[in-house]
Amino acid sequence: MFNEHEVVSRILNKDLRAFELLVKQYEKLVFFVINRLVQDQQNKEDICQEVFIKIHQNLHRFEFQSKLSTWIARIAYLTAVNYFKKNKNNPPAEYPENIDNHHFTDKNPEQELIKKYRSLC
Repeated sequence: MFNEHEVVSRILNKDLRAFELLVKQYEKLVFFVINRLVQDQQNKEDICQEVFIKIHQNLHRFEFQSKLSTWIARIAYLTAVNYFKKNKNNPPAEYPENIDNHHFTDKNPEQELIKKYRSLC
């Protein structure tokens, strides 16, 4: 079982293996938080790496006022938000600037609803 207090103590005593344990324990959580906010795979990876660097640099500030996972998730979320603030002039590549003028279907919504309704009756 993962003992937060022990792992944090070991990391603060410069035990790199303990930091590896922390990364393995929380990498899915960090990726989950970032994945919901960031589209580009390369940016996701860069932000994940940045999150763990921040965790390592600031772990001495963690005072166990919350669960370690909560603290880490918050760092992940804020790091992703800061990424968007820094790169707000760079819109995601997969969306054209005039997205409102793009149509993804030729079908009329009203006709589709009527067709769907008739299939239910």
